[in-house]
Amino acid sequence: MHDLIHDLSISVGGKFFHSLEVGNGNKIPKTTRHLSCDVANVDVALSTVEKESLRALVVKNMNSSQQMTETHINTLMLSKCLRVLSIRGFTNLEELPDSIGELIHLRYLDLSSTNIERLPESLCKLHNLQTLKLEHCQFLTLLPNSMQDLVNLRHLDVSGTSLREMPKGIGKLKNLQFLSDFVISKNEGAKIEEIGGLPSLCKYLGIWNLESVSKSNEALEAKMMHKNRLETLMFKWTRDEDTINSQNEGDILDKLQPHSNLKRLTIDGYRGTRFPDWLDHSSYHNMVYLRLLDCKNCCMLPSLGQLPSLKELIIQGLDSMVSIGPEFYKTLDSSSETLTPFASLESLEFRFMYSWENWSSQGMEAFPKLQRLRMYFCCELTGDLPKSQQHLALEVDQCPALLNRCIPESVEDLTIKYSCECDSLPSFSSDTFSNLKHLKIIGEYGGVKCFPEDGLLTASLNSLELDDFSCLETLDCEVFRSMTSLEQVTIKRCPMLDKMTVERLAASVRSHIKIEACDLIQAEEVPHLTNVHVSPYYV
Repeated sequence: MHDLIHDLSISVGGKFFHSLEVGNGNKIPKTTRHLSCDVANVDVALSTVEKESLRALVVKNMNSSQQMTETHINTLMLSKCLRVLSIRGFTNLEELPDSIGELIHLRYLDLSSTNIERLPESLCKLHNLQTLKLEHCQFLTLLPNSMQDLVNLRHLDVSGTSLREMPKGIGKLKNLQFLSDFVISKNEGAKIEEIGGLPSLCKYLGIWNLESVSKSNEALEAKMMHKNRLETLMFKWTRDEDTINSQNEGDILDKLQPHSNLKRLTIDGYRGTRFPDWLDHSSYHNMVYLRLLDCKNCCMLPSLGQLPSLKELIIQGLDSMVSIGPEFYKTLDSSSETLTPFASLESLEFRFMYSWENWSSQGMEAFPKLQRLRMYFCCELTGDLPKSQQHLALEVDQCPALLNRCIPESVEDLTIKYSCECDSLPSFSSDTFSNLKHLKIIGEYGGVKCFPEDGLLTASLNSLELDDFSCLETLDCEVFRSMTSLEQVTIKRCPMLDKMTVERLAASVRSHIKIEACDLIQAEEVPHLTNVHVSPYYV
């Protein structure tokens, strides 16, 4: 399909489009107006075409060894009538010459994935420029001071850069429709109020350095409520301070309330003690994705169960959170009584909640569509996990107390990661896991030398994987004989494993065993296996 599209574009472009690559020996018609070439051919190509006729030039970096030299750059600058210039991917490119400002007809400039450290002020003479792509220019720390002169700029992508601030006056770019990131200045650059001067922003916006906002009325001037074309929004605080006015922090975030059309929201590093009331308002009927990251002072979650369309929720690093109760599901007012909490949620993830001790729903019916539940480093957590009407995939990482609690019957896929010196594993019997089909256990269970114990595994299992059992010596396959549904067994990184009673396995399982990075096991030592995959390497 790619070749067909390529051929079609060549056919339509006719004599005005030409693609020249290394070694293809193609002659370039002088009538060429749109040229794509490898950097090794750029000098030859530009010496052949009529520079006054050339409108678009895409210089490709075909492999990492190719470099954009100063000679190449100076040659490019001679094409004064260019509308499109792309020189992305050249990691040796660290700066542009001042002569870039002479390409006054340029409308599209792509410098992405280069090592440019600075852009010359002359770039701001490109008054016709509409698109400037600087994504993944990781060494770029500042934009030119006169960016406001790019009056026709519509698309500015600075994602993946190291910008310290936006230049003052950037809020005057009234035609700007896409701005990947706005970095609030701590000094003399652009403040958050300048976002209010960009009424047409759409798709995505990340706002960084929110700790530099000192008053809530400054946040209000950003006019986030008016930006109805934004779909994805990130609020990011990047520096912790010893003295924080939590009330002021809360007021600032409150005044940053986005338009109800928003679909995806991330709040990262917020320093207040409570989330704003707008966050759990059901008017955000388009919200499908929400992340609350490292909001270390917040001790209570809003009633996120009221977001009717929310499909994915990630909560991480809320160090002050001790308990989650019914308030997480719905507010206490009567208007929410008829709503099923988390009616659309499919994926729920908690990470690094070190102080979290209790999760209680008080029997509340919720999560009717939940498919994935991930619990990472919730070391003190107890309480029952939420139930789901769907087949549930559960991942538990470093949450030892949870393994002894009530696991939802809907769990079909279970992954456990845990390191300990215990000599036995939790029970995965039919009494606890009546619907479990796939079990994966990862971790240094230092005391476990023989697996499995009788009655440990449920008969419903289809697949079993053991990974990184440092002291496991024996895999007793006798227990597997009663597991008539078992189809796949995978053993990884068990360096002490030297005994497998595989002759006791059902024939259907013998042909579906994978053994990886188990130093003492060799294929010839397990003759009862057919089509066995034994590898000394961890894949």
